[in-house]
Amino acid sequence: MAAQFPVYIFLIFALSAIRVNCDVHDSCREFSTELFNATVFTQNKLNVAVSPYSIWSAMFSVALAANSTTAKEVYKGLRLPEESDKTLIRKYKNLNDQVLEMDADNVSIMSKHYMFLDNDFQMNPLFDAITTFGVGMESKTLCFNDTKTAARHANEFISNSGFKSQLMLKEYFFRETRTFMYSQVTFKEHWKFSFDYFDTTTEPFHDENGNIINEVFMMRQRNRFAFSHIKEMDAFVLELPYGPDGKYCMLIVLPSPGNFIKEVIVKLAKLSLVNILDRMNDDIQNYGLEIIEVRIPRFVIETYMKSSLDDTLMKMGMLEIFNSVSADFSRLTDESIFVSTVHHYTTIHVNESSTAASSETAVLFVDTSNKGLYPSGTTSVVPVRKRPIYYPAFVANRPFIYLVVEKSTKSIMYGGVYGERTVFK
Repeated sequence: MAAQFPVYIFLIFALSAIRVNCDVHDSCREFSTELFNATVFTQNKLNVAVSPYSIWSAMFSVALAANSTTAKEVYKGLRLPEESDKTLIRKYKNLNDQVLEMDADNVSIMSKHYMFLDNDFQMNPLFDAITTFGVGMESKTLCFNDTKTAARHANEFISNSGFKSQLMLKEYFFRETRTFMYSQVTFKEHWKFSFDYFDTTTEPFHDENGNIINEVFMMRQRNRFAFSHIKEMDAFVLELPYGPDGKYCMLIVLPSPGNFIKEVIVKLAKLSLVNILDRMNDDIQNYGLEIIEVRIPRFVIETYMKSSLDDTLMKMGMLEIFNSVSADFSRLTDESIFVSTVHHYTTIHVNESSTAASSETAVLFVDTSNKGLYPSGTTSVVPVRKRPIYYPAFVANRPFIYLVVEKSTKSIMYGGVYGERTVFK
């Protein structure tokens, strides 16, 4: 990384692109909501976990690498505002600092960006400077021809920087690949009001027809929580805060009797997270915090996405990055490359004391001679069923949506659907 900081400052002022008109906070939130909505219905599973913030952050680096119409598509897909790259990077860093702000006594949250390059791949010095100083990306050159050794060295490089990869960079990441970006976000936070392990019992869990499908470890407590019925979604929303200051929280969205997960997710995208949180704050101001008997399952969910995520990103308008003919990444390199696929892995552990989550996103670039080797995935839909079981208290004994949110920016860090029992690890 030979480029010096003054060179970066001078050159980045000259960069600009056409964007839609909104703020970066809004861009991230809008993208995250749309991605979450699309992702749930492209996974043929009842349990789903995804990190919209991690994907948005990774694709921000892809936007900086792109040029001309390819760049315009990515910026538009990320819902980024019409501002210079200098301003966008400054706002990105400010957003990142707010979302990932750490209170050492109560929360463990980290984010890291890497770029791995084949030993004969030439990265443009300007892009090197922008991503190093603007995004905090670390680069590492390896011999991709020796895929086994390259994978081992890449995983060691990540491990030595203080991270542990759950995805683990596999040998096939390096086959036919010229370079790839890799991002990771980890989160661990204790509940503000923990559940008592001795109160956890096994209880039936139902599908949306009301049929018992299995038993789950149901955590329980009674306390004062923010709780609202959002009529526009026809669902109940419960806020479970983390830490003493409640900077982060988990929102649990439970469909009303006769309503379904699919319908609620569609309405959630239309209503927006901002409106939901504002509505809950209004209810607190008007009625105070209610004493709620809460029962939610203890769970672990892991989701790995590859071709289905490519399909989702294309539906959100990012087409050229996957096109071997029209992709333009001339900010990154003089080589003709395009994105072969975007890998994403998320795991979330929820228990009586805390929530631990980790997400990893890898964007693989290949040269244009490999065109046609990477077909996009197919789309499937989570099955929709009928009438759920309902109890007066907030009892999540049927499928529900969960969102881990940073409240000051209203950013969705992690989210998904819980619809069936998982083996707790």
